[in-house]
Amino acid sequence: MTGLQTDEPSVRNKGIDSAHWLRSPLIPWAGAIIVAAVAWAVRAVGITTDYNIFIDETTYTRIAYNLASGKGLTLYGVPFDLHPPAGFAIMAAAIKIFSMHGSLAEVLFDLRPFMALLGALTCALVFILVGMVTNWPTGLVAAAVIAFDPFEIFYDSRVMLEGPAQLAAIGSVVLLAASVDRTRKRRSWLLTCGGGLTAGLALCVKEDFGLVLVIMLVLATTLGWVLERSKAAVALVLTIGSYLVSQLLVVLTAGFGPWWRQVGSGLRRLIGVEQTTGFNSAAVHVSLTSRLAADATHFGVTYLILGFGAVTGVCQVVSAIRHRAEQRGIQQVARAEQLVALWATSAVVYLVYATTLGTLEEQMYYLLLVPGLCTLVIWCHRNGPRLGPHWRKIFTAIIAGLLVADSAVWAAVHSTRDDEYRQLLAWAPKHLPDRSTIAVSESTAQFLMHGVVIGQWSTVPELVAHHVEYVLLSTTLVSQGYGIGTPAFEQYLDSHAKIAWQATGPSSGDLILFDVRSITGAR
Repeated sequence: MTGLQTDEPSVRNKGIDSAHWLRSPLIPWAGAIIVAAVAWAVRAVGITTDYNIFIDETTYTRIAYNLASGKGLTLYGVPFDLHPPAGFAIMAAAIKIFSMHGSLAEVLFDLRPFMALLGALTCALVFILVGMVTNWPTGLVAAAVIAFDPFEIFYDSRVMLEGPAQLAAIGSVVLLAASVDRTRKRRSWLLTCGGGLTAGLALCVKEDFGLVLVIMLVLATTLGWVLERSKAAVALVLTIGSYLVSQLLVVLTAGFGPWWRQVGSGLRRLIGVEQTTGFNSAAVHVSLTSRLAADATHFGVTYLILGFGAVTGVCQVVSAIRHRAEQRGIQQVARAEQLVALWATSAVVYLVYATTLGTLEEQMYYLLLVPGLCTLVIWCHRNGPRLGPHWRKIFTAIIAGLLVADSAVWAAVHSTRDDEYRQLLAWAPKHLPDRSTIAVSESTAQFLMHGVVIGQWSTVPELVAHHVEYVLLSTTLVSQGYGIGTPAFEQYLDSHAKIAWQATGPSSGDLILFDVRSITGAR
């Protein structure tokens, strides 16, 4: 794989032909292995101590462990059909292959390096995708940026569905981009089918990643200037067909009623009719703009990539449509490059809807990061010479600045512990009496702590009625509206209860275990 063939000599990959060593078939594979190794190392350092447990991790780990143990796709004895099964099957396979066992927290921490490996493979595919459209040095630049991007690392380093979904999504685009070569029809059709099935995998891991690919394939089928209409249609059918088959299997194993209740709830959240979480929910006290402002120093480079990548992709697609309508210039545009731009544009379309009308959570912008970066880097490679003879120096300085900024963020993250729940799990068995009654005002500890009685009580009368001995509270979750406790409840505990244990970190703020026995009279 040394580059893509296009219809016009003017859009051939001149970067790949510029040096003999770059034409070697070993370059993409050797480069991909090196990129994956470096990206995994960047993610694996401090993966259990520098990233606090996120609530979704406990849920997904439990489901995957149940699946690996032969209990099916269940959560605490109840079928779990809210998300498709493919992501949990991948995690369950890792649990079986690597013989992970122990408490929920132990399995969770064991899974994290594997999830980081999937994120590292995404970086390798960024190298492949950008390299095959431009040249391998440019692909290496794109891979380096995504390998050190703090937002990408944040979700790659946790047991979440975003990592494997992103990997499947870019895998699909790589296969479809390679399929635009019309000189070998059999190979082209095999790559098309592979791209459709891989897009189906993305849809079966997490729907929004697959939905972006569905939008891309619908646009490609309608427009006909990126992929041949027949190939785009076949890929689309395989994508949707894969999802329907997976859902049919879930219905057959879990029953139609439980499946419809959970999938219906997810659909209502998707279209925005049901707003239980996210920035558009009235129950959440944090807006999108306030979160962006608070995280600007941490994810500043990410914001630039998302913004410029989105604008570049949309402008490139609009320009191609305009040229197509005028019947001039469209055949001189590399179709694989346009496919990447169409992928980014489809992500923008989805996110615009999610931001304005749908359910919007911070991790949803993760699905634009890879296509946005690839589109931006490819566009800069194509248009850099227009800036004059010094364009390489300009871009080198910009890329160096981005990498330095992201490296500084990486160093800052790994210089501060962020493992409040891990510290609590180490402290509690040694200091809490068995069967202690604990009220939790957050949603994570109840799934991690053992040997104690857990309840979600957040008023003083409830504490007294249930003879509560301790209250666990996260100050950050309370202030953001994600905890069940109110700021007034936190203030009362600060004034009337004593602190039995406390840990501080960037994620939970102060995670505090209050001793309330003097308030409730419990022993």
